Amino acid sequence: MQEQKASLGMLSPALDHFVELTDHFAAGLFHCYDVPDLPRTNNDLEHCFGVACAHERLATGRRSALPGVA
Repeated sequence: MQEQKASLGMLSPALDHFVELTDHFAAGLFHCYDVPDLPRTNNDLEHCFGVACAHERLATGRRSALPGVA
């Protein structure tokens, strides 16, 4: 990305900002590449919460989950 910075024109400051932020958070940002079997997204975890909320709604007959559940 840095090599193509000259061709970005007005987007060049956005690239600078992106690089600055990723450098700042780089130590903890990409654990999924360092730890084997660590999923790259939390979609599975979000799915578990969604299923639990759906089951809770079905069991109680409520339209939304209880505030402490989700």
